[in-house]
Amino acid sequence: MGAKKALDWREIDFALIDLDDTLLDRHFENYFWYELLPKAYAKKNRVSLREAKRQVNAKYDAVEGTLDWFDLNYWAKKLGIDVPGLAYEASHLVRMHPDAPRFLKRLKKAGKTLFLVTNAHHHSVGAKMKGTGIKKHFKAVVSAFDFGLRKEDARFWKKLEKTIRFDKSRAVMVDNEPAVLRAAQKAGIRHAVLRPFGKPPKVPKDWVVVRNFDSLGP
Repeated sequence: MGAKKALDWREIDFALIDLDDTLLDRHFENYFWYELLPKAYAKKNRVSLREAKRQVNAKYDAVEGTLDWFDLNYWAKKLGIDVPGLAYEASHLVRMHPDAPRFLKRLKKAGKTLFLVTNAHHHSVGAKMKGTGIKKHFKAVVSAFDFGLRKEDARFWKKLEKTIRFDKSRAVMVDNEPAVLRAAQKAGIRHAVLRPFGKPPKVPKDWVVVRNFDSLGP
């Protein structure tokens, strides 16, 4: 199945956009979860960094695929560390993909209504907003933690419809996760844009796949 090449932005009024790996690159996530937290854990528990990484990574693996993985409060209790505080302290390391600010500005200029829709925890979103200043582009920010459901869950989209006002038939979801786009389209969101991390998978023919938002318009 080959994806289509472009969106007809005349058919779109609402853009629902993911945060991590879609607007932001992986630098902060990789450093925060796999370097900064293990270092803090090693210091607190007086173990080597290597041992700390082994223990912390095992804890990550145990909740991968669940909402707890994203929950900074969960990790604060689990590790005994002020994880939200560390996220805010490291917010200056958050980086957007170079094309992302241009994309958001084009959408606003074209009169589209933007919503940030993310699995990230509220503290994580706050740190990333502090580091990038992109909150101004969005009419609303919706986290999976508002509903206690990941975006991959069909129930998330039912609750989203009751929270923000938008026309699904004139909306696009932009995400890096195929499972999220499948859930969004099953819920009735007409358009889907995938910005894949790594090799792009086979996708439905009505999806658009982009490596760079400069090629997407509007």
